[in-house]
Amino acid sequence: MAGLTPDEDRELRRLHALAEFGALTEQMSALYDDLRERDRRSTVREPRDVAVPYPRSDEPEDALPGGIGRGGTPVDDGASR
Repeated sequence: MAGLTPDEDRELRRLHALAEFGALTEQMSALYDDLRERDRRSTVREPRDVAVPYPRSDEPEDALPGGIGRGGTPVDDGASR
C-alpha cells in the first residue's frame, strides 16, 4: 500500500474535520472514503491549517477559551466571587 501524499494527507485532515460536523457533500464523502481507505494510519490527525471550533477531547466541554461555554453562554468558573 502506497499511503497518501502530503497533499492528500492535508485534504484528509480537512475533510475529517468537516465530517465531524456532518458537513460533507456526496462528492466530498466519496473522496474522504477513498483517502481513508488508502491512509496507513488508524486515526486521522487534526488539520494544521484549519481552526477546528470545538474543544479537544481532553478539555472539559464547558471550558472553551475566554470563559465561553457551548452555545456562546458564559461559564461561571467561580473566579469572579
